[in-house]
Amino acid sequence: MLIAAAILLLTQNPVDRTAEFSPAYQACERAAPSMIESRDCLAVELRRQQVALDAIARNSIEPETQALWEMSVAADCAGEYEMGGNGADMRANACRIGLTIARIRYLQVRGTW
Repeated sequence: MLIAAAILLLTQNPVDRTAEFSPAYQACERAAPSMIESRDCLAVELRRQQVALDAIARNSIEPETQALWEMSVAADCAGEYEMGGNGADMRANACRIGLTIARIRYLQVRGTW
C-alpha cells in the first residue's frame, strides 16, 4: 500500500499521469471532443493495461500478492474518486492505470511483487 501511495503522490498532476499511457490512449484523447469520449478513452486504456498486467503476472506472482496489490490500488484510487467531482470516475481510472503501469514495469524487472 505504501508503494501505491508513493506512486499516487508522484502522479497527482493529471497531465503528468497520462504521459506514460499508451500511444493508442494519447491518440484517442487528442481526438476526443467530449468528456464522454475521454471517459471511453480511459476505460479502454484501463482494460488494455489490465490485459498487459495479466499476461506478465500469469507466471510471476502468487494469488495472495495479487489480492493485496488489488486492495491497495482500490484504497488509493477510492480517494481519487472522492476528490473527482464530475470527473470522479475518470480520476479513479487514471489512478488505476498509473498504478497498473507501475506494477507492469516492476514485474518486468523483478518478476515478483
